[in-house]
Amino acid sequence: MTSRTPGARLFDVAAASLVTLLAAVAAVAAMAAGTATVGCTGARGATVQAPVELAIAPIGSVPGGGIQTTGEHDTTGRCSVRLVAGRIDKSSPGCYLDERISEAPGILYYPCGGAGPVEADFGDQRYTGKIDGGEVELELSTELDWEDGCRWGTHAVISGTLVSNGEPTLKKLSWDYKDRVITGSDCSEVCTARATIDVMSTRGRAPEMPAARDEDDDED
Repeated sequence: MTSRTPGARLFDVAAASLVTLLAAVAAVAAMAAGTATVGCTGARGATVQAPVELAIAPIGSVPGGGIQTTGEHDTTGRCSVRLVAGRIDKSSPGCYLDERISEAPGILYYPCGGAGPVEADFGDQRYTGKIDGGEVELELSTELDWEDGCRWGTHAVISGTLVSNGEPTLKKLSWDYKDRVITGSDCSEVCTARATIDVMSTRGRAPEMPAARDEDDDED
C-alpha cells in the first residue's frame, strides 16, 4: 500500500462533499416532482385555484327559459288598456246613477291570450266578466237606499270587441245601465243610461276626462 500526500487527501474530501451535495439536490428535485400540485401560492399562503367557468343566464331571462318583455302586461300574464267614458245619456235629466265611469279613467285587465276572466276598475267600483273570441263583457251590480225611502238595485254592463288577432283593437266599448226597485212603494221613476267608452293604450300620459255636463242645466 502506498501512502498519499496531504494535498491529495484534501482533494478527495472535497470531491466526496461535492458528490454528497449533488445527491441531496437530486433527491429534493425528485420529491418535488412527485408531490407538486397545480396552483400557486397567494400573498397569504393560500393555494389559488384555477378559474371555474360559470353558466350565467343572459340579461332579461327568467326561470324556465322564458324572456321578459316590455309592454302592457304584468307578471301574471295579464294585459291592460285604459278606459275613458264619454258623455252619459240618461233616460231622464233628474236620474241619479250609481256610477264612477264619469269621474276618472278606468283600467281594464284581461288575459294576454285573449280568453278568460277580465276586470275593470273605475275608482271603488270593479266590473267583472270574461273575454272570449275577442269579445268582452263585464258587469257590475250595486244596491243603495234612496231618499224616496226605497231600496234600489243597479246593473251596468260594459261590452264590445276588445282584441283582434291577439292585439287590442282600441275601439269603443258600450256601457249600458239600468236600475230597479228592490223594496218600497211609491218609488221614484226607474232610470236607464248609456255611454260609449274609448279604449286606449296604458302607455304614456293618462287621457283627460271630458268636461262634466249636468243635464239639469239644459232645462234652464
